[in-house]
Amino acid sequence: MESKPDPCRKAVGCGLAGPRAGDHVTPARADAKTASPTRPPSPCATLTLVMARKPWTTRDPLYRGDAAAGPAVPDPTSRTSLVAHVLYLGGPGRSTPFTSTTESVEVAEYFAGQTGQVWQTDVPTATTAGAEHLPRKQLLENLRGFGKGKAKWHDAFEVAQAAAYVAQWSEHLLDWTTVAAEMIEEKVRGTFAKARVRI
Repeated sequence: MESKPDPCRKAVGCGLAGPRAGDHVTPARADAKTASPTRPPSPCATLTLVMARKPWTTRDPLYRGDAAAGPAVPDPTSRTSLVAHVLYLGGPGRSTPFTSTTESVEVAEYFAGQTGQVWQTDVPTATTAGAEHLPRKQLLENLRGFGKGKAKWHDAFEVAQAAAYVAQWSEHLLDWTTVAAEMIEEKVRGTFAKARVRI
C-alpha cells in the first residue's frame, strides 16, 4: 500500500524507517518511500517512545510488526546489502536476507497497523534457528562514514540515513544468510510467536 510522505524525514532527521533492499536511488528518495506493513513511515513522536524505554539486554524480547498471517520470509541467497535493507530500497516485496526487529513493542505496533500482527522473538531463539543477531549497538558502530563490515556502502549519506533509522527505531537485524533456502520458511516461522499486545 502507498505511504504518505513523512514530514519528519529530512535527510538524516527524525524519521527512521526507511526503504529496504533493491536498486540504488537518489538522495531525494527519503521523502518518496513506499511503505509496507513491515516498514511504514512514522511520526516523529515515535522517537520519544523508543528513547523512553529502559536499556535493552539480550534477555529482553525483540518485536516485529508484520502481516497477521506471519512474518515476512527473507531470502538467504539475496545479495541485498545491510544498508539497502535498512533504507528499504526496492520497497515491498524486495529480496533481502535480513529480518528487521525492534526493542520497542510500540514501534512494532505501529508497523503492524490495524490489520497486522506484532510478532515476538528473542536472541537465543533466533540464533538457535540459524540467524545471526546484529544488535542496534553494533549496527550504529558500523554505520559510520562509508560503513564497515556488513554495513560497508558506497554512499556515506545513505549510511548516515541508515544509522538514523536504526537509532530511531531501536532496530536489530537477524541475518539469515547461513540458513539453507529450503529451510528458511520453517526456521523463520519457528522463530517468531504472536506477542500478547493490543494493536
